[in-house]
Amino acid sequence: MVKPYLSEHDLTVPIKSLPETKRIVCLFYITILSDHIPGIDQQNWIDFGFCSCKFGSDHLGEIEERRLADLYKELIIQEDCKVDEFHDAYLSGTILDLLRKYCSSNNCNWLSENKIEVRGHNQPNKSVYDLKQYALSESARLVPSVNVDYGFINCRTESEKRQLKHTYRKLIKTPRFDPRDLHYACIAGKTFDYVRSILPNEGLKANLFKNPYPLKEID
Repeated sequence: MVKPYLSEHDLTVPIKSLPETKRIVCLFYITILSDHIPGIDQQNWIDFGFCSCKFGSDHLGEIEERRLADLYKELIIQEDCKVDEFHDAYLSGTILDLLRKYCSSNNCNWLSENKIEVRGHNQPNKSVYDLKQYALSESARLVPSVNVDYGFINCRTESEKRQLKHTYRKLIKTPRFDPRDLHYACIAGKTFDYVRSILPNEGLKANLFKNPYPLKEID
């Protein structure tokens, strides 16, 4: 399925012998060409921007994620984007530039209007997207940045941790929720205020949302 998009050299070697990052891209191509989207517990869900899509009104919450997948499909199939070109963009963190270069103006506008963020390989990542992955997935692990930034470190029992995760899941599924707004509230030390503004009737414990922010400037 991915062979038409491989270079002449890469066609002569087993995919498993390619560099890890290129294997990741090949797997992503197969996912998109199979009319699927990355699973929420996969790193590709974060790296290729699906984490920044709003939770949709459909029962799976995937409307925007499907739209983003269609853009990738347009890039790959209609514009015949080869694995090497996509891989270069993945390494340099310029996949959004690649999409804007080749996709239709309407789709480019959609990317901007919906503030889609595509990280790329080993690029800086807002911990709010790891939080979103953890809250919505049954299998994603709690990474250290989420543990500290979003208050899980304050939980004294597993019950409190489950309740906090449930609160974030409910928050994320709310139409008014914007991950970027939560991110900015987090680094300002105002996570509780933001969550309360979206879920005013939820029984929230302010102490669970405390984090080290805002960080003090060092003279």
